[in-house]
Amino acid sequence: NPFRPVPPQGLPGPRKRETAKQLHADITTFLKEIEPTEQCALQRAEIVEKVQSASQSLWSDAEVCAYGSSSTGLYLPHSDVDILVTNPHDLDPRHMLHSLARELKDLAWCSISSRIDKSAVPVLKLEVDVTFLDCYAGPSDDDCTSSRWASRPLKIPVDVTFHVTDKGKMRSMGVGYAPLASRDYVLAELAKCPEARALVLVLKQLMHNHNVNDPYKGGLASHSLMLLVLFWSRLFAQAGVKIDPELGHGERLMHLLRWLTEFPFGHVGIGMLSHSGIEYIPFTDVGVQLHQKYLKKQKYNKSLLTSRASRASLGGGIYVGDPLNSGINVAKGSFQWARVHAVLKHSYDTLLAFGASTPPSSRVFGGVPEMKSPLRTIFSAGGRA
Repeated sequence: NPFRPVPPQGLPGPRKRETAKQLHADITTFLKEIEPTEQCALQRAEIVEKVQSASQSLWSDAEVCAYGSSSTGLYLPHSDVDILVTNPHDLDPRHMLHSLARELKDLAWCSISSRIDKSAVPVLKLEVDVTFLDCYAGPSDDDCTSSRWASRPLKIPVDVTFHVTDKGKMRSMGVGYAPLASRDYVLAELAKCPEARALVLVLKQLMHNHNVNDPYKGGLASHSLMLLVLFWSRLFAQAGVKIDPELGHGERLMHLLRWLTEFPFGHVGIGMLSHSGIEYIPFTDVGVQLHQKYLKKQKYNKSLLTSRASRASLGGGIYVGDPLNSGINVAKGSFQWARVHAVLKHSYDTLLAFGASTPPSSRVFGGVPEMKSPLRTIFSAGGRA
């Protein structure tokens, strides 16, 4: 039942448990490999300072702050730096975008990738060459021989967005959330549920490897992904599942992938209420029927999803409610949800099949099955997308 997705007894069967155990070990190693180095943190902080300097040379009272994954500790080596520029005089954000672009265009440390001035929130996309940053020291002797350094890019993408403080104007632009408030909300939720951090980082890497993470191309934005994980984490906490520490991250990820695969996102949205509450938001006739059946009998009528119209709705996007602004769908731009869903389903099916008997052709000398990594397998870009 996707409305109550976590069985109290945990993962059944020795094969699933062994997969979860391997997956937990893989995720633990992955988290160590992507842990930001001191130089990575300094580079991102300097980028914010440089954008602040350029912005305040144009508007002396402009406020410049980092938000998004760089400010919540949920960034991967390839993640961009999200920077918010706020002008207290509520200048036209599109005018601010082009003014800042002119200020930055001849500077050695960055190049302008694109100017997105037709969206609800104008974005100036930059690419920063870290070798031109003051804090860049190059790799140390230890770094040169480590996989950690090999995964650190010399170019960091940066998204600069422009914010207005007038709520009426913000609504007229179609902006339904305040980035800094959202940042603080995520930090508070992670403090209450630290286990969610590993799940978010793994899914962000999965979305990146399969090229379904760009919200400007209809992919799933990291903030939407974060809210999905936090929502599920509340359900998981309510179920009271006791997890073997050796299965930890692995068992949680398998339960989460199953929910993301089976929940009727084409018909029912999700939202987080204050404290530990959750809500379901049906937005189609099928969704209303599914939700009413669940409320009345605690049952899930899967047969309602067999119609052609119901299956077609998968491509219509999903609804993830903004916990800070009731009625706002933060995932409204994810029109490629069908591709995202295909990646999630393929990953879950792959993990379910993992650990099956290895055919002789895949065995190493002596007939011993070659050990594979379940995490590396689902990360492989050769999977369905």
